[in-house]
Amino acid sequence: MTRPLAIALAVCMPVMAFANGGSDGMTERPSRDQGPDTCGAAQYEYLLGQPYQEAEALEFEGPVRIHAFNAMITMDHLPNRINFVYGPDGMIMRISCG
Repeated sequence: MTRPLAIALAVCMPVMAFANGGSDGMTERPSRDQGPDTCGAAQYEYLLGQPYQEAEALEFEGPVRIHAFNAMITMDHLPNRINFVYGPDGMIMRISCG
């Protein structure tokens, strides 16, 4: 690879990532993931855009995970677990099963 090509790629790659919305989660609108509702996530849609403490105050029958959008979490998939993801402002931005 020639030096000018390497420099061009080094400059363009990060720009292209942000042009596609980036991967930081901050560009997402509040949503409930549209996968199968194996955990009953639909009943908590009213919490979208609310402070994550609202979810923490609830009692759940099954497993639950409440975490920041950029938190390091395990990648295990539990179909009956409900996940609440909140943004940098502390507001719930995504609710999903898994």
